[in-house]
Amino acid sequence: IWAAEFIRKHVHPAAAVTVQLRNNPVNPTRNSNYDSWIAFFRHCADRYPVKFILICARSEVDPRLKELRNLVIAKDFGTSVEQDLALIEAAHVHMGASSGPAIMALFSSKPYCIFNTDIKPTLVKRFTHEGRRIRFFFSAPLQNWIAGEETPELLTAEFDRLWTAAATTLRTEAR
Repeated sequence: IWAAEFIRKHVHPAAAVTVQLRNNPVNPTRNSNYDSWIAFFRHCADRYPVKFILICARSEVDPRLKELRNLVIAKDFGTSVEQDLALIEAAHVHMGASSGPAIMALFSSKPYCIFNTDIKPTLVKRFTHEGRRIRFFFSAPLQNWIAGEETPELLTAEFDRLWTAAATTLRTEAR
């Protein structure tokens, strides 16, 4: 109920898409490419009826993100990790870093794409591979992990795939 109210108050009438970014100086191998994400958010601003809800630690909020009108920074509202997870559950789509909170999307039915993963296909049996995309055997076709660093073009291409599915769901909900 809390997450639905947050979305109604801070996102509506746009569609809610959660994005988790990561910037951990102790373990930087899976950190998000902030320049690519910012370019992606700017690209989406006038193209999609979406508001992105940024989920990350307060220390991971790049000041440039505050300039984006299609982005709501959850930590600006004092969210806890539990509330961030509730936002992932309530959103239409999830995108972002290969990090702990992404597990909330992993075991859901919602479309998601996790970037810059270091998951080794040999660690989990029965991965499905489609180019750079991998997914668990129990995942739906629009529930993917991407090996390698994000670029604006990659983020846009993956979001276009996810948005097509989300837009269909949104039209059905609106009826």
